[in-house]
Amino acid sequence: MQRTILFFLFILTSTVTISAQVCCSNMRDLGNKAYQKGNYDEAIRLYKKGQGCGDAAGCSDLASLINKAIIAQENANSKPSPQKNKQTTPSPKESATVSTPFVDPVMVKVEGGSFQMGSNDGSNSEKPIHSVSVNTFYIGKYEVTQSEWRSVMGKNPPKLYFKGCNSCPVDAVSWDNIQEFLKKLNAKSEKTYRLPTEAEWEYAARGGNKSNGYTYSGSNDLKSVAWCYENSDSKTHPVGQKQANELGLHDMSGNVWEWCTDWYKGYPGSSGVKDYTGSDRVYRGGGCFYDAGYCRVASRSYNTPAYRYSLLGFRLAISFPQ
Repeated sequence: MQRTILFFLFILTSTVTISAQVCCSNMRDLGNKAYQKGNYDEAIRLYKKGQGCGDAAGCSDLASLINKAIIAQENANSKPSPQKNKQTTPSPKESATVSTPFVDPVMVKVEGGSFQMGSNDGSNSEKPIHSVSVNTFYIGKYEVTQSEWRSVMGKNPPKLYFKGCNSCPVDAVSWDNIQEFLKKLNAKSEKTYRLPTEAEWEYAARGGNKSNGYTYSGSNDLKSVAWCYENSDSKTHPVGQKQANELGLHDMSGNVWEWCTDWYKGYPGSSGVKDYTGSDRVYRGGGCFYDAGYCRVASRSYNTPAYRYSLLGFRLAISFPQ
């Protein structure tokens, strides 16, 4: 009897896995056809539908296909139309969003301490868990918004993707773009704002010395603290709407990925992780198109300093004392 039950459980599990794989395969094929026709919105929708098929191994490439379609969509949208050369008068709404008065960013003091950085449950890039100490510093309570970007730079970033939301995080900014922003911001404020280091970012995301050991920044329930694949409707949202973490910081999981200062390389004692020092910078936190695995406080990603992507933003840091 027990053998019969185990056999049927095996058959049921195998059937579910195969069904998930078939579902993923179908959505991938349909998405690829839409992509080839230049219908990138539809391709993104189908790839994301495929992510919802289940946890089958065959679904693992869909996140990269979504990224590819988003970038293709951005490139297509950036091509000038024949009417672009015409002189046009901005509407009152457009004019109102061009210049914004400068206001000092809201910063939160993070008391220094030691913590266990990384995870043994994720990719090789997160391993091994190791002890790291950070000094006291300040970090932005929120991601830098579109309005804050304009208050410093005088205009939106050239590739801004989610337009028309002043309190949404600024997006599609490269690491290099941010260095220009920081120069102007520091001249205006007479302070020395910077990007957080990767260790500072993870320490703050985990809640600093008030950490409760959550998987995501502020909770084990991702949707309560983050705009992610499951609840974002495929767009960014105004900062600060989700529950804060132990330090009062918002959106460190989800909404947009956040650039850090560091070059990307493996942790001490890691194996199989390339050292991209001098080539690629780190970003953290996941984004509104991404599922739970990418939004964990230990998750890491990277790209070249010139890379711009619709879900790449940042938050500020500043050393203590200032």
